Amino acid sequence: MKVLIVEQNADLGRIWARFLARHGIAAQLATYAADACAALDASRLTGRFDALVLQMGLPDGGALRVSDYATFLDPDLPIITVTGGDFFSGGAVFELVPNARTMLSMPPRPDDLVAMIEHYAKSSASAARRGQASGVDDGPGERDVHDGGNGGNGGNGGNGETVEAGDRAVG
Repeated sequence: MKVLIVEQNADLGRIWARFLARHGIAAQLATYAADACAALDASRLTGRFDALVLQMGLPDGGALRVSDYATFLDPDLPIITVTGGDFFSGGAVFELVPNARTMLSMPPRPDDLVAMIEHYAKSSASAARRGQASGVDDGPGERDVHDGGNGGNGGNGGNGETVEAGDRAVG
C-alpha cells in the first residue's frame, strides 16, 4: 500500500510516515502543495497512491488545490483529511473535498490513522474493481468524522521524502 502525506510540519509528517512504515504502508511526504501535486503527477508513472492524508491547514488554500488535483487525476482516491481548527467541524470538508472519506482532528492518533488508511484504501480498491467489472459507479464512498484529540502543529521544511515499509527512508 502506498500513501501520500501532505503535512506542512515536516517533523510531524516524518513521524506519521515512519509509523505507517512499521505497519507495512509506504508513505511519501510532501510539505507544500506544489510538491504534493508533483508527487501526484509522478504517481501516474510510478504507481498510483492508495490514499492521500491531507492536512487542511496548508497555507494559501493549498489543501483545496491538492484535493482538487488529486480528484482530477484519480476520482477514486480516498482522501483522509486532518485539521487542527474548527472551521471544518460542521462537516464543510465533505462539501469542499469530494473524495474526503473522513476527518481526523489534530493530532490524530497514529493507530487511528493506520486504521483509516487501511479501511478506505481497501474500500476504494474494492469499489474500483466492482465498478470496472460492472460498469457501475458506486459514488464517493463512506465518510466519517473522528476526533483525534487536541493540539497544534507548525513548522516547515523538507519535502518529497518517502518512507518505505520496513522503515528505510528514500528521497
